[in-house]
Amino acid sequence: MSKIQAGSSRGNEIVLNLLLQNKSGEALSSIELNILDSVNLKSKSSKNGVVSVPSSIPPGQSQELPLRFFVQDIIVAQTIKTTATYVPKGSGGAKLDFKFNFPCSVFMVATPCTKSSPSLSDLLFFSTYPSLNLFPSFVVSFKQIHRSVYQPPL
Repeated sequence: MSKIQAGSSRGNEIVLNLLLQNKSGEALSSIELNILDSVNLKSKSSKNGVVSVPSSIPPGQSQELPLRFFVQDIIVAQTIKTTATYVPKGSGGAKLDFKFNFPCSVFMVATPCTKSSPSLSDLLFFSTYPSLNLFPSFVVSFKQIHRSVYQPPL
């Protein structure tokens, strides 16, 4: 199970909180994640692509592991391939391959409106904020558009 959140304090970082659950009857030890970076996401938590879980996980227990990624670009969704290796007590090593999907929506960070921020109505009226010019070759105020669309009955 995992939860992805954008790092609000650092715009170019996201954190993936990975919940490692041991549902087996044996303790899991020597847990390592081999994370393959994508073109636009680089792991900040790994050393040479490997993240080691510092302790073993007893049967029926879980442990949360935060993984930090540096974001270069957010144009398209990203996929990170990962391989987990672990050793169940009393047996040989095991391997699990999986992927983390990062949709573009995880890169969005909510920004609250403040008193110094323009209101929505002010943004709609170009005359209040002349620097907001969505169509540089076609400068028309919202009032002019409204008058041309809505003509009161005679």
